[in-house]
Amino acid sequence: MVENENIFEEELTKKANPIVNKLILIVVFLVLLLIPLHCVENTINERADYKNSAIATIAASWAKEQTISTPLLKLKNGEYLCPTEYNVKSNIITEYRKKGIFKIPVYTAEITAWGTFTNPKKNTQGTLVMNVTDINGIVGQRIKKLNGNPLGVVNLANTPTNIPFEAHYILKGINGISFNAGGKNNNFTVSGNWKNLNFEGNYLPSERKINNDGYETCWNISDNSTLNNICNITFLTSVDSYRMTVRCVKYGFLFIALTFLAFFLFESASKMKKIHPFQYTLIGISMVIFYMLLLSMSEFIPFGYAYLIATIMTIGLISGYTYFVLTNKDNMISRTITLILAVLYIYLYTILNLQEFSLLIGSLGLFLAVVAVMYYTRNIEWYKE
Repeated sequence: MVENENIFEEELTKKANPIVNKLILIVVFLVLLLIPLHCVENTINERADYKNSAIATIAASWAKEQTISTPLLKLKNGEYLCPTEYNVKSNIITEYRKKGIFKIPVYTAEITAWGTFTNPKKNTQGTLVMNVTDINGIVGQRIKKLNGNPLGVVNLANTPTNIPFEAHYILKGINGISFNAGGKNNNFTVSGNWKNLNFEGNYLPSERKINNDGYETCWNISDNSTLNNICNITFLTSVDSYRMTVRCVKYGFLFIALTFLAFFLFESASKMKKIHPFQYTLIGISMVIFYMLLLSMSEFIPFGYAYLIATIMTIGLISGYTYFVLTNKDNMISRTITLILAVLYIYLYTILNLQEFSLLIGSLGLFLAVVAVMYYTRNIEWYKE
């Protein structure tokens, strides 16, 4: 009985397919490489938290991101009235404030607001109420008047049907500024020296001009009486390198798998020197290090340049290793591997920059990769012993 079992094991060993065994081994390595990829992603999140901590430190000494609330007329009975006409003119000077290696845009805004309230014709007192997110950002004295009264308080019985108001103050903030469009008719004009802007909120500008000297934007919002409508300007720096690097890492497993597949196919279908499992591991580790290079360099230089440098370093390392070690200086195979890696990294960068079409481009790319693999493996004898 024991002799029969030994004979059976010897037959299985003889029939074992080295190509399939190598493929299984590669899959195991790929799964193990998920561990360092996960560690890289954790490192990115830690650096992003460190940046957020730097932003919080700057905000504590400067001011928080500001939202300018709609002026309200507070009646003596506690009722609040929104303005019929609400106008704002603001000039914003933005500059960088540094904390460690991080640069955060901070601003000083000169705000002028004016408009009118409709007199509720109640024999009561009215008070002008104006708020911002962080009152510590107000520089100097805030000047406000209601019906010409510098105290901002009037007796409604002695005021006209339309009660004028005005305010003027200097406001500091960080990253962005928002205006609450809570009047019946709202007109905002905002200008400044920053060129890299993002407009968000419930309403986009009706007009905007951005050039090398700065920007000028306008909002004209009519028939509105909701205090939750926001017009927002965000002062952008460069591309958010942490968010872009996280997106890169999410494609990490796929790109390492495609690279391993390319080496495996060359090894199986050509006269290329057999690649040891340890050599596959070195190639995989070098591709994981690409993301650490990208993360570290993008903190100091623009993301595009960091990506280019990290890509050249990684492709150069793998191509040189292929040429000198794996192929015994075979130019054709090493050049082909270099071309495949270059296409992969160009493809990844394209996906990162085409957010709206990333799914489409990604699907087409994977389909073409499957087509290439099918074509290249058409003559491989998978059951050859």
